Amino acid sequence: MERQNRLLTILAVILLVLVAVLVLAPPEEEGDVAADDDAPPQSKLFDYKRDEISVVTLDGPGGEIRFEKGMEGWRMTKPRETAIDETKLTAILDRFETLKLEDRTLDGKPEDYGLDAERRVDLRMEKPDGTVFSVIVGKDTAVGYRTYAAKADGAPAQLLSSKVSDLVQKAPDDFRSKRLVDFSPTSARRIRIVDGSAELVLRKDEHGWWMGDGGPRASGDKVGDWIAALAGAQAEAFLDGRAPSELGLDSPAAVLSVEDDGGTHTLKLSARDIDGAYALAGDVPVRVSVSDLDKLLVTTGYLATTVLEVQTWMAQSVEVKLGDKSLVASRKEGQWVDAAGKPAEKVDDVLEAIAQASADRSGSLAYTGSWGRIAVGLGGDKGEVVSIGDALPGGGRVARDEAGGPPFRIDDDTLGAIAASL
Repeated sequence: MERQNRLLTILAVILLVLVAVLVLAPPEEEGDVAADDDAPPQSKLFDYKRDEISVVTLDGPGGEIRFEKGMEGWRMTKPRETAIDETKLTAILDRFETLKLEDRTLDGKPEDYGLDAERRVDLRMEKPDGTVFSVIVGKDTAVGYRTYAAKADGAPAQLLSSKVSDLVQKAPDDFRSKRLVDFSPTSARRIRIVDGSAELVLRKDEHGWWMGDGGPRASGDKVGDWIAALAGAQAEAFLDGRAPSELGLDSPAAVLSVEDDGGTHTLKLSARDIDGAYALAGDVPVRVSVSDLDKLLVTTGYLATTVLEVQTWMAQSVEVKLGDKSLVASRKEGQWVDAAGKPAEKVDDVLEAIAQASADRSGSLAYTGSWGRIAVGLGGDKGEVVSIGDALPGGGRVARDEAGGPPFRIDDDTLGAIAASL
């Protein structure tokens, strides 16, 4: 019995030691994993940086596609001169910059690997100094997310370290920019929408968007939605070889134009049919969908409906005077203080009331009086100021935006809500 107990004790000690080794041993690092001795060695396919490449050529079953980089970026120069979606070309440059090629070669015929003339794509990239990087891309492997390739015509097949055929097996139209209008949304400053007899002009200055050259303030959100719709609108099809005149684009039913830092960009639209319309912004007509037309051919609903068109959460100062009630405060080191430098506790409530304050800019009014003032500063010279004048016969008070535009009406409930927050 005593011997049996000693054996059990020894076994228990051994077991505890094994458990301690397993628990306390450091985890195996990824680099410590033994390499697969059967895996063939790989070497980098090309040695370049994306920005060094100035010419890219894809020569496949559908013919040659050539891209050249100029001062304003990449363009397709063959089979036609046109703008492209640069993301699709840079995807090729980025992937091939990091690709590796297995050093082993594969037996078989070119057609076994998609390297025959009917399926292969010859990729050629050039630097301005004449350096050339080229490879023949075949079909994808059945498993393993790889692609067959050859270093040169007649060379044996090898394996690339990643699947790339989907990047290069494209038709010219797959690379073309499908944007209807190539403009800068952030620098847009004048918009003109003509749809039949309806016409709208929107202009932007340092104080925001306005309707026409002397009209009321426009809703920045509404204009922003329209700009986003135009920036996102895409051609459904390119109609190369079709004359604009046969598509009704010589006498367009609608015209859209946007002025930005690059100039004025114009889109002509034919009469609508059940599926959409034809459009022309450059040399090639395109097809536009109904959904894009519904977003772009909108000439109403742009009037600003708020008293101030500012983001009140960005406010650095606020000044409100409504009759005998007033508030003056500014932000100091993240805290609101009044004119005497003491903490101002009501400012957030006041700003919330101002943000929700509505205005009626649809009428024609004359401004008189000096009953009140609402000013929100965003730092520096940025911000908005609205002066409030006499009471109107139908209720509310007349107001005017000191940045411009005709007088408008603020109702009594809106003024009462702001006054209650002071």
